[in-house]
Amino acid sequence: LEVIINILSIVFLIIFFVGSIKMLRESWIYMLGSIPWMSGGVIYIPAVIGAPLAAWYLIKQVINFNKNIDSGERRGEG
Repeated sequence: LEVIINILSIVFLIIFFVGSIKMLRESWIYMLGSIPWMSGGVIYIPAVIGAPLAAWYLIKQVINFNKNIDSGERRGEG
């Protein structure tokens, strides 16, 4: 179940990353109303940086989970 949740989370993060790239491009030309010198695209920069990092972490978890199953380790014994 843990692997399935991690894989679904990776798929979500990929879709989230693609959407945040599109929103970053589309909103970069607009300035924020409360901060006129800042572009609206700045709001999406953390998502563009964080989504691949979170996906990388989950991929490492899936790989380590599969290694632990192959070596015969069980949860809590390691």
